[in-house]
Amino acid sequence: MQAVCDAAATHGGIAVAATASHGVLRGRLCASTAERAARGVSTVREALTALGGFLVVTDAPEALRQSLDVWGPVSAEVAWMRQIRSAFDAKSILNPGRFIDATR
Repeated sequence: MQAVCDAAATHGGIAVAATASHGVLRGRLCASTAERAARGVSTVREALTALGGFLVVTDAPEALRQSLDVWGPVSAEVAWMRQIRSAFDAKSILNPGRFIDATR
């Protein structure tokens, strides 16, 4: 948690809560601009990646969502997950932008 707080400190205020049983951190980054928030997400994502973790943005204003990759780097398994999704939803009409977005 400290690495996340340290990484986000220069980009805005952050609140972090941990769920030890699941190994999940949930945080809220409060930045004055979308650009500053995007830089904060990038910095925290780098810190978590260095620790073997990852960051997914689950809730953000549309302007911010358009300026960053909400999923971040994805694993090698994504290719076959996209193929499965494509087989069941060839037109990408079910839950667009969620899970593994077939349009990316």
